[in-house]
Amino acid sequence: MHSHVARRNSDDDNEISLKILQVFQVVVFKLKSELSEFPEILWTSVALLYSGSQREVKASLEFLQLAFLKFQVENQEGLEILNATLPPWKSFGGIQRILLKGLTSAMTADDTFKLFDRFMELGDCEAIESNHTRLLTLLLGTLPFLVSKLGDAETAVSSKKLADCIFTGRWMDHSWLSQGKILGNFLEKYSEGEYSSREDFAGDVCEIFSQIFFPDHQVYVLSVLYHVLKTGPSHLKQALLWMLRNFVRQINIPAKGPSLHELVFVLYQITFLSSEMLHTSYSPDASQLLEAISNISKDLQFSKLTSPLEKSQHDMMMEDGVPWKEKDFGKRLIARWLSQLYKSKPVSRSNSHQL
Repeated sequence: MHSHVARRNSDDDNEISLKILQVFQVVVFKLKSELSEFPEILWTSVALLYSGSQREVKASLEFLQLAFLKFQVENQEGLEILNATLPPWKSFGGIQRILLKGLTSAMTADDTFKLFDRFMELGDCEAIESNHTRLLTLLLGTLPFLVSKLGDAETAVSSKKLADCIFTGRWMDHSWLSQGKILGNFLEKYSEGEYSSREDFAGDVCEIFSQIFFPDHQVYVLSVLYHVLKTGPSHLKQALLWMLRNFVRQINIPAKGPSLHELVFVLYQITFLSSEMLHTSYSPDASQLLEAISNISKDLQFSKLTSPLEKSQHDMMMEDGVPWKEKDFGKRLIARWLSQLYKSKPVSRSNSHQL
């Protein structure tokens, strides 16, 4: 199984991988097994989230939804088991971080949102993500859906879950508590149907979001939203344009150094993409985003930074700093991770004969 998944090269190989993922689902659904019995199944599916095949990513997401419902991870003991099975992956920042990639495809975005929603219900767990950045990733994975689907019952429930996480102080730094309460109030108002305008909700949430996470995470936030806007589902695009516009208005401009170069680079990307969208039905919102970028362009000194930027085209969303668009990167990473996974110390299985 490992050999095939790690070395597949053709469409036929991908079809076999899909069949393997279907077998994984049957194993988890049919057997009365715990996560500790078959950890390789879970982590192979996590690695395949980096696949260049959208069908493989979708199948992996569907398996993970089932796995996190089937395995007993609601209590702390279950989460400790999940942490104990974590493979020795040096570049791994948590399952949630990888999930963000699923937002960049119309085929996988909705399944990604469902998994983010599931993770709101689970406690502290390094395998899911470090507490320091977990709330940030959860918000990035869900806010575009909340903005685009105002009035939808599913997003209202998710908004209430997020508000509850914030009000109970989960994954909150002490320095965020006062602003976090305001953010929680906005999310609770959303869940109770008190917002009538999607654009107003986007403005309120983005303003308080930036007070919590900017400037430390502003480049990362802009980069995530840029990638989802570029290749993600069309029903999120207007919401993403509104969010980017509001975030650009809240940017804290570094005086100099790598942080400034990274910020300018991601703004160049957003500017180019927004310019292309002027010829689409999103033109009014793209125009407003470009205007917001134009208003801060003098402070950024774009022209002086062009040369260094040409050499710094790394992707802020990758732990390794490797662009998503590099064709062979996903395949190489999957092969490396699976090799490390299957060479690690095996876990005892009392019911492996049932396979």
